[in-house]
Amino acid sequence: MKTFGQDISREEAARQDVEATRISRVSAWALVVFFALIITAIPVAQCLIDIAEHMSDRRATMLPDSLRIGECIQEACTEMHAADVASLADRAFLFNRLLNRNIRKYESGLEESSFLSELLIPPAQFVFSRVLRTGNEKVYTGRRGWLYYRDDVDYVTGRGFMEPSVQKMRRNSDGGMPEAVEPDPFPAIIEFRDFLRARGIDLLLLPVPVKPSVHPEYLGRKAEKTGQIPNNSSFEQFLERAKAQGVECVPLHGLMASLKRKSDAPLYLKTDTHWSPETMTAVAKHVAGVIKGRCGPAEAGRYSVAKAEVYNQGDTARMHNMPAWALKEEKEMAVVDIVLSSDGRSVWRSDRNSPVLVLGDSFANIYSMPSLGWGKSAGLTEHISLHLGLPVDRILRNDDGAFASREMLWTELKADKDRLKSTRIVIWEFSERELMNGNWKRLMLK
Repeated sequence: MKTFGQDISREEAARQDVEATRISRVSAWALVVFFALIITAIPVAQCLIDIAEHMSDRRATMLPDSLRIGECIQEACTEMHAADVASLADRAFLFNRLLNRNIRKYESGLEESSFLSELLIPPAQFVFSRVLRTGNEKVYTGRRGWLYYRDDVDYVTGRGFMEPSVQKMRRNSDGGMPEAVEPDPFPAIIEFRDFLRARGIDLLLLPVPVKPSVHPEYLGRKAEKTGQIPNNSSFEQFLERAKAQGVECVPLHGLMASLKRKSDAPLYLKTDTHWSPETMTAVAKHVAGVIKGRCGPAEAGRYSVAKAEVYNQGDTARMHNMPAWALKEEKEMAVVDIVLSSDGRSVWRSDRNSPVLVLGDSFANIYSMPSLGWGKSAGLTEHISLHLGLPVDRILRNDDGAFASREMLWTELKADKDRLKSTRIVIWEFSERELMNGNWKRLMLK
């Protein structure tokens, strides 16, 4: 603003404009009331919806989610008192971590249950994914309709997971866990290896490559030209350290590259984070070849297979959070080999008396667990058993591959000390993503 014959600053011009602005009392009250209605209408509506759902027996409690913040403090206090922490300072830090974790879970729950989110996010996500091809915070949209889990891409393209600065940063972050995160996989791996070795059991690590490693070509045209299978910059260091410390590991990138050269068929599912049935079968055959001879004689014809077509929405398609009618268009078909008994009358079953135990995550579970939607009795464990000609034992959980299956085994061992009586080799399968994001905590095995 300029007065006659004089320049003034922008701040002075703004002040003069504000002083010159006039608004009537009626207009001011109308704006205040409108703003108050906007900021109160949505939470009040959400509370009424929660109460209505309780009255129609679709909700266990009448108390709306937005008024349950006190439960975060209560749960943190309960977990802190149950923890084996002696000093006052450690208890305070533990309570802070637990409370932060609970508040994040509480906020995420509010977002997921919000009627406004359910109303607005799916159509908006349809525009971002189908029109703008941008994906969302969990999923990257690749070329030709391929979908990639963001954490998988970050693992391949991010800094080396073995770098001291990366591990220090992760160790100082609670990662939503009640205890501090342990980013270095080797203390837990060595502890587990030694625990099994004392019982005459071998340990075999089976890190599974993530989808962007095997199919980077649908993320960018440059990768399509090179034909390489990239990995995190620390993975070779991980293999070298495992070898130096006497830990047996079966890397799969060479096998994946060989499979890609032999066939144009995709090795992973287009709209899911996991491998195709054909790739999983090839890996099972490869692993069976590595351990064959260490687990007893095979029984020819013990198992048979039956093919079946399955149709499902991939997990990355569901992460897109698009309208239901749009998700129906993203169903993907796969042909699985169901493993049956020799007479073909009953499906494969795990056997605790087997010399082989498979610990695994969703890569082992995807074609085994019916709730995942990709069939049953057709997964990694079943096909290792098929190619060995022997029964196989298994403990699987879909996430937290860095510690969940080990923890489940340890729980079973505490209940039954003979749990590993027949075991001669343990195959520990986990996604390579866990090397970057997993909590490799030790379990203090005895």
